[in-house]
Amino acid sequence: MGQEVEASQRECRNYNSEVFRLKAAWDEAVEQLDVVKRENKNLADEIKDLLDQLGEGGRSIHELDKQRRRLEVEKEELQSALEEAEAALEQEENRVLRAQLELGQVRQEIDRKIHEKEEEFDNTRYIKFLYIIPISSYSVDRH
Repeated sequence: MGQEVEASQRECRNYNSEVFRLKAAWDEAVEQLDVVKRENKNLADEIKDLLDQLGEGGRSIHELDKQRRRLEVEKEELQSALEEAEAALEQEENRVLRAQLELGQVRQEIDRKIHEKEEEFDNTRYIKFLYIIPISSYSVDRH
């Protein structure tokens, strides 16, 4: 019976050692499970952040597309206004050129009339001079 007790005690120590080893393995597995859970949670948070960014990126793309379309419409309106302004400017330039031409013609006409009047005046003065000379000589002769 001593040998059986000793064999039982050996077997008990082997089982205790196996239990201790299994408990250590269990604790390590639980620890690894906690690490994996934390990593899984971190990865889930990162995935959520990335999905949020994708959603925001999609909204940003949509907003940028709306802004691009609005700016294209504004560009077309400005282009149309520019074309209208250029046409109006061309009309005004043509009007100014016509006015300058008319002004030049009016100046020429005025200069021509002034010249005619000066000639008329010179002729009148000359005729008066011609009448005054005989009259003065007549009055000098009478005295």
